[in-house]
Amino acid sequence: MLLPPDFLDQLKAAKRFTGPFAQAAPWQRHVILHDGKLYASNNRKIVEIECEIDGSAIFSTRTLNLLKSFQDEPTEIEVGDEIKFGWKDGRYLTLVNDFDHDDIVKQHARLLDDWHGSDAVMMLDLGHAGRAIEITEGPGIVDGKLAPRRGFFYVGDSTPSLRLARGDTDLRMDDLFKIKKDELGAARKANERKRDRLLDEQVRIERELVYLTQELIEDQRKLVEFDAALEKYQSGDALTETDKECLRPACESDIRKEESKEHKEAAEELPDLPKTIKGWKQCADRNDGEYVYVTYRRRLPEPKARKAMRKRIEQTVDTVFKSDFPRDAVVAAWKTLSQIEPRAGPG
Repeated sequence: MLLPPDFLDQLKAAKRFTGPFAQAAPWQRHVILHDGKLYASNNRKIVEIECEIDGSAIFSTRTLNLLKSFQDEPTEIEVGDEIKFGWKDGRYLTLVNDFDHDDIVKQHARLLDDWHGSDAVMMLDLGHAGRAIEITEGPGIVDGKLAPRRGFFYVGDSTPSLRLARGDTDLRMDDLFKIKKDELGAARKANERKRDRLLDEQVRIERELVYLTQELIEDQRKLVEFDAALEKYQSGDALTETDKECLRPACESDIRKEESKEHKEAAEELPDLPKTIKGWKQCADRNDGEYVYVTYRRRLPEPKARKAMRKRIEQTVDTVFKSDFPRDAVVAAWKTLSQIEPRAGPG
């Protein structure tokens, strides 16, 4: 078909609404053609431009750069499995058409239908037939609907919990009750891990008890051997090396006491360290028999973030508890509410 004379201008206008790569919306780098309209969004702006070209296609920055590399503009276009631009002199440019964005187009159109003309967003001048809107600052609820405030399609790379604590919540995107549900689930998992560790510890203790029982049996055997060797010594019988070992004291406890005394004396001979070092205070020292450890400590400033973050959390969450808050607006948006199945009443 013949390429409308202003199509490239329309394509360039739509391209200004695209954004950088985002994991949540990789398509926002491109302009999307679908059923005679061009769509683009950088998550804070959305545009729809009427272009009179049927079919569906993706136009990337590379496509525009290739078209610019020609000295003149194409006069024809064919959109199918490939995108083909043609010139009067027979030249042509063929590009792969990797279109799989029907759902994305529907989201663009739905958001434009919902918010174009509303005070919740700003209308933008295009210079072409179509619609364009941009997110502005304002209340989260407009005309009983959840208004876009942080993004049309996604909200940054942070978590809903962190956004709530920082005061950046977008009620369209952030399910406040799911945050609480996840916290309860995390607490349950933490207790399950603690229980499993205790069960493992219980198994270890039971194993230790078995070993200890065996040690007690061995201790009793050694006492019997000691009595037998002692009786042989008393009666004047010849002693074997085993008998002598049974009767020879080890004095291990006294040896350890002497070693500890030597370590302590050696530590006392070391030069004294200052009790404070530029605001650091000595709080403990320890001698493990090989090294002496000295510990210093310094008090950190009292954190101030908790109080401010708790206040922001309470203010945001209290918003949805108000009597005039449109609860129906969040039922459809929040999975914790939309997934609830009706329960039968009593009786």
